[in-house]
Amino acid sequence: MDKKARVIDGDGHIWEDEQGVIDHLEGKYEGIKLGSVFHPWPSLDGRYRIPPGGLAAPQTSAKIWGEFLDVTGIEQTVVYPTGGLAHGLIQDRLWAVALSRAYNNWLCETYIKADPRIKSMALLPVQDVGEAVVELRRGVEKLGLSGGLLPAVTYTRKPYGHPDFLPIIEEAERLNVPLAIHAGPQSHLGLEVFEKHIEAHVLTHPVPIMGHLISLVYNGVFERCPKVRMVFLEAGAGWVPFLMERMDYEYKARPGAAPDLKRLPSAAIRAGNVYVSCENEEKLLPVVADYLGADQIIFATDFPHELAYDGYLHEAQEFSRRADLGDALKSKIMAENSIRLYNLKH
Repeated sequence: MDKKARVIDGDGHIWEDEQGVIDHLEGKYEGIKLGSVFHPWPSLDGRYRIPPGGLAAPQTSAKIWGEFLDVTGIEQTVVYPTGGLAHGLIQDRLWAVALSRAYNNWLCETYIKADPRIKSMALLPVQDVGEAVVELRRGVEKLGLSGGLLPAVTYTRKPYGHPDFLPIIEEAERLNVPLAIHAGPQSHLGLEVFEKHIEAHVLTHPVPIMGHLISLVYNGVFERCPKVRMVFLEAGAGWVPFLMERMDYEYKARPGAAPDLKRLPSAAIRAGNVYVSCENEEKLLPVVADYLGADQIIFATDFPHELAYDGYLHEAQEFSRRADLGDALKSKIMAENSIRLYNLKH
């Protein structure tokens, strides 16, 4: 495949300037004096699981992101928060609403307006579904954001297939924008049994997003909202065929147990509503593409979370040289699918 193949980054990250977010608080919170605004991350389960070297935030200004795009040849990126991934753990509804609004305003001013190649999603206060609908609409129509972010881990542990969340999904369908479910915190996942960060981190990302997908499918959400697009991020793609087969088995073994679902779960997942990001080195990616569908997998850098800066510079080129993936499939994964998912301009 040509080294100059088009590349879209479907999941990058920023590290929040928390003072900047605080400066965008409104109403009764305006001018509040805080040292930190986001919930402790990555864990609230009593174990100190910060990896060796800590979680010191690298610089991720719009300028640095722009330079990264220039160097790597990536056309556009869709960035997600870091501390904000724990937003679902906030129990104070009013504070959750105010903080999401401040974050989205700060994000727009700091990144979206600074570089048109940087896109992002509105952080939604799922603690208040009505306000989450309002914030999704405001984020898309007023701030130019590309969709909505649903935190994968919440203090209620209620999955997004629950009827309470249907108004958010209906609004995303009406606006023709995607919803993303992105994992982050280790809390409330039963991972406190592990003493080491590395043990827990194996499951931190796949466990919550698998639970949400199970709930969405069995509760017939994609039957109710057949045009909605949802993307499940940062757990690789290899879990999808396993889950599809497992869900089909349960559906067949328990007739009538999921009355809102009128087709096999695997058929619902293949129908085009569900997207998933992949990892560069996944050997099972050809299987996933065959089983899930070539149109439902996206390329993602995760910059700057896991690797040193130099480690990201050649990922796209390395992916484009994979001999086990055809050129048409690589083109879809590296650009075309993200363009469709996020409504990006060609």
